[in-house]
Amino acid sequence: MDESLTLDALTQFLYHDLPAEDAFLTSKLLEQNSELRATYTEMLTAKAQLPKAMFNPSTDVLNRIRQYSAQNTLG
Repeated sequence: MDESLTLDALTQFLYHDLPAEDAFLTSKLLEQNSELRATYTEMLTAKAQLPKAMFNPSTDVLNRIRQYSAQNTLG
């Protein structure tokens, strides 16, 4: 993997969590570096295999979170 690109940065790129300039540079590096591209492809494949979490908390849970938040906010 390219020394100037960490695994963390590649993960951020995977999740579209890089600033635009860094994302542009990362995409250029991926075009130029086959080893880096292979790592990215493996990460992309792994991400696609992750189960899709569906969060539908009950109204009771939401109310408890709101109560907790109201009791613990500064001010």
